[in-house]
Amino acid sequence: MVFFAAIAEFVMLHRANKKHLLNAQRVRAGQAPLGFSNAATIVGWLALISALVGTVLWGYGDLLKTR
Repeated sequence: MVFFAAIAEFVMLHRANKKHLLNAQRVRAGQAPLGFSNAATIVGWLALISALVGTVLWGYGDLLKTR
């Protein structure tokens, strides 16, 4: 779970960086910058939440098995 969330985060960071560079070119040309799509925003939040949940389970999973 953590592995797939990390891959999703890296993909989102790559897209954000590319969008940032393209928006800088658009602003330089006098055009309005574009925002992220709703789907990209949802995927980003889901990746973050699943990474946090996976990390907590990975870190504290042994404590759940002791009883």
